[in-house]
Amino acid sequence: VPSAGDYTAAAADGSVLVGDKATEVQLHLSGPLTEMETLSQNPPHVAIDLGVLDQGKHSVVITSDNLSLPKNVTLLDVSPAQLELTLAPMEEKNLAITPQLVGKLPAGLKLKKVILKPEEVLVTMPKTKTERDSFKIMTTPIYLDSITTDSRIFCGVIARPSIQPVAKNWPDVEVLIEVEAKPAAKDSKS
Repeated sequence: VPSAGDYTAAAADGSVLVGDKATEVQLHLSGPLTEMETLSQNPPHVAIDLGVLDQGKHSVVITSDNLSLPKNVTLLDVSPAQLELTLAPMEEKNLAITPQLVGKLPAGLKLKKVILKPEEVLVTMPKTKTERDSFKIMTTPIYLDSITTDSRIFCGVIARPSIQPVAKNWPDVEVLIEVEAKPAAKDSKS
């Protein structure tokens, strides 16, 4: 039976789960047919209590203690048998917002300037030495092929779930795009 992982409580020291979370484990169970049919329709969730862990790397072995199974159902095997988890402390940090520019401007135009308001946002995020590049905040896509004059566009924000705004809500980002005509190609005949 496939089973999803549920991560409960906060880590003992306020750290948060970072990196890839295991999304599914395969449970091998035995028990009465009626119970097995019920479990195949409504699979149990694997509960991982982060409240007993501190920051760092952890191998959490999955046992029947992590499952809520009927009394007459037995856990025979789990694949993977353990989950590798990494917990990192949180920090507040100002992160720059990057405009997500998609496509090209119409022929004859070039990008003169892109201004974002706000340019950055105060967030809480995992404090890690690795994966720094993955902690980017971007605007929702801005499609350049539809821009023919200087434009003001309001965008949302896209960020990893582990990055959250201190203000509880992401700001709307005002993106000012200035364009100009490309210089005419110089005629090589003189």
